[in-house]
Amino acid sequence: MRPQHFFRQMPPKSSIARYTTALVSVLAVLSLRLLLHPILETRSQYTAFLLAVLFSAWYVGSKPALVALASGAFLANIFFVKPYYSIKLEPPSDALAASFYLVVGICVVYIVHVLKRHQANLAAEIQRQDETAQALRKSEERFRLATEALQGAIYDWDAATNSAYRSPGIYDLVGYRQEEVEFTRQWWQNRMHPDDHERVGQSLQDRVAEYASTHSVEYRVRHKDGHYIWVWDKSRILYNDKGEIVRLVGCTLSIDERKRAEEALFSLYTLTADLAQAGSTEAVAQVMVDYILKQINAKAGTVYMYDEASSSFDLLYANLTWAASGKLADWYQFPADPAYPLTDVVKNNKAVWCPTISDYEAAYPVVKNFKHLNQGATVMLPLAVASGVVGGISLLFAEPRSFTNEEKAALVSVVTLCTQAIERARLAEKTQALAVMEERHRLARDLHDNVNQLLFSSSVISEILPRMVVTKPEKAVQQANDLHTMVRGAMAEMRTLLWELRPENIIQTKLSNLLTQLVYAAKSRREAGVSLHLHTTGEALLPPDVQVAFYRIAQECLHNALKHSKASRIAVRFRQTPRCTAITITDNGRGFDTLLTNAGFGLNTMQERAASIGAVFSVKSQPEKGTRMRLLWVTQNGNT
Repeated sequence: MRPQHFFRQMPPKSSIARYTTALVSVLAVLSLRLLLHPILETRSQYTAFLLAVLFSAWYVGSKPALVALASGAFLANIFFVKPYYSIKLEPPSDALAASFYLVVGICVVYIVHVLKRHQANLAAEIQRQDETAQALRKSEERFRLATEALQGAIYDWDAATNSAYRSPGIYDLVGYRQEEVEFTRQWWQNRMHPDDHERVGQSLQDRVAEYASTHSVEYRVRHKDGHYIWVWDKSRILYNDKGEIVRLVGCTLSIDERKRAEEALFSLYTLTADLAQAGSTEAVAQVMVDYILKQINAKAGTVYMYDEASSSFDLLYANLTWAASGKLADWYQFPADPAYPLTDVVKNNKAVWCPTISDYEAAYPVVKNFKHLNQGATVMLPLAVASGVVGGISLLFAEPRSFTNEEKAALVSVVTLCTQAIERARLAEKTQALAVMEERHRLARDLHDNVNQLLFSSSVISEILPRMVVTKPEKAVQQANDLHTMVRGAMAEMRTLLWELRPENIIQTKLSNLLTQLVYAAKSRREAGVSLHLHTTGEALLPPDVQVAFYRIAQECLHNALKHSKASRIAVRFRQTPRCTAITITDNGRGFDTLLTNAGFGLNTMQERAASIGAVFSVKSQPEKGTRMRLLWVTQNGNT
C-alpha cells in the first residue's frame, strides 16, 4: 500500500478526539502492564509506556504523544514504583529510569514526526507524479484520437538533426506502419509524386523567404500499394534568431476523396460541354465512347443504333485501341438475331455485366463462334430514351474485372446522359432534314409563283413582239419595255433565291445592291409602282448580324406592302453615313391601326430582329392613309 493511500484511510480528528486517543492508549498500556506486574514487578516500569507514546505519535500527532509521554511517566511512578500510589523518585535508579524514559519518548516523538512529514512529502510527490502520468496518458489519448479523427498523420521535423517524427496515423494515410517509417524528411520526399516535388519545395522556399509562420500545400504521395493519393500538408514554421528554419510541426491530411470528386465533376463538366458541341449522332457517340474508355480503362467500345423497321443494328461509332478495325468489317450492319447479346440488351432493355470471357460465353453461347476482341470483362448497356431503346453500347476489357454497385450506377448515369445527347442530335438531324425539305418546297413555290410566271409572260410577249412591231409600233415599244422589266425582275428573283440558298452571300453584298434586287423583283410583279432612292456616303458592309437584319426586315416590309396594303406606289429610301444606316419604306395603301395587336404584317418578327441588333424600328400607319416603316441603326464610334 502506498503511503498516500495509508494516510487517506486516517480520517481527520478534532483536538479532543486526538488527545482522548492518546490517553486511551496510555490506559491500555497501563492495563497491560498491570497484568504483567506479577511477572515484571518493578522492572521496565516506564518502558512499556513508550508503546502508547509511539502509537500516539504515529496516529494522532506529536502534541498528543507528548501528553501520552507525561501521562505514562506519571502512571508508571504511581503504580509501579515503591511506595505504590505515591509520587516519589527516591532511589537514583528510579530518577534515572524516569529521565531515560522521557528522553527516549521525546526522541521517539520527534523521529515519528520527522518520518511522518517525510512520508507526507513523499506521498504528495507520488500523487503529483500519478496526476502527471494520468494527464500524460490523457494527453496521449487525446493526441491519438485527434490523429485518428484527422485521418492523417502529425509530424515534427528537426532541422538540426534532420529527424522527423510521424504519428501512427501514417498507416491509415499511406499504408506504412511506424516501424516501417524512416524518421527522416527524405523518406517522405522520396514518396512524393515526381511532378509535384519541385512545386512543393518551391512553395516552402517562398514562404520561408517571406518569413511566414505557416505553410500549406496540396500534392500527391505514393501509397504503399503503389497508387498515388492527394494530401493536404499544413505546418507551423519555426525560425532561429538568424531567420533560419529550425523546425516544422504540422499535419498531413488525406484529401483524395475531395480531389477525386473534383476531377470527376470537372470531367463530367467537360463531357457535358463536348456533348453540347457535338453536332451529329456520330460525334456524340465518339465523345461518349472515348470518355468512358478513359474513365474505366476499357480497351474497346462500340455504339450501335437499332433500326426497328429492318430489325437490324447499324454501327454508329467504334473505338478499338488494341485491335484492327478490319475485324469489324462484317459487323458494320447485322440483323437483330435473338441469340446475339446486343439483341438481348436492346430488346429487353437490360444491362450485361460479365466479369470474365467465360461468363460472357456462358451467358451467350453464340459468341463462341466469333473472334473475340476481348479476353477479359464485357459490359453492354442499352441506349434508352423516353420513346424506347434506340441502341446499345458495348465495352470490352483486356483483363477480367468486376464492378461495384457504385461503379455500375456511375457508368449507367454517364451512358444515360450521353444517350439523351444522341437523341437530341437525332431529333436535330430530323428537324434539319425537315427544314431543308420545307425550304426546298418554299423555293419551288417561289420559282413557280414568281420566276416561272415572269418567264411565261416574257415568252408570250417575245412571241407576239415581232408581229406587233409591224402592226403597232408604239405598243411594241411599250411591250418591249415590259419585257425588259420582266426579264430584269426574273433575274432579280433568281438572285434572291440564290441568296436564300447561300445566306453567306447576303453578308458579302452591299446593302444597296441587295435593296436594288428586291426592288427589281417587286417591280416585275406589276402590283404597284416601286421606286428606290439611295443616299450613301462611303457605303460599307455592315456587321453580319446587322446586314442580315436589314435585308430581312426590308424584304418583309416589301412583301407586306405588295401582298396586303393594295398600294399603287411604294417608295424605298436607303441612307447610309459613317454614323448611321436607315431604311424607310412608304406606301399609299390601305394602312392599319397600329394599336391593334392582331394587325399582322409580321410586325413582331421585325421588331424582334431590330431589337436583336440594337436598332430602332418604327411604324406609322392609319387606315386608308398608307404606312411608313423605318429602321435606324446608329454606328458605334462612327465605324461600321
